[in-house]
Amino acid sequence: MQVIDGPQANKSTVNISENEDLVAQTVEFGIDLATTLELAEASRERQRTQWLVDNQQAIDAYNRHVESNGAFSDGLRSF
Repeated sequence: MQVIDGPQANKSTVNISENEDLVAQTVEFGIDLATTLELAEASRERQRTQWLVDNQQAIDAYNRHVESNGAFSDGLRSF
């Protein structure tokens, strides 16, 4: 089975555009930029998941409202 994430995952070289000062600072501080980018993506995913958990009641209430009353734009759209 192919590993798609983690230290044993196959890596590809990519070019990215980033703030030069920030990149220089990461090199100066000895920060592994690739690992940092992976951690940033994991953090964003966790934030998205937590947002859904935190807002699930409101999402459910809105969906119930739309089921009962329709969407606010039902009378306005032409499709």
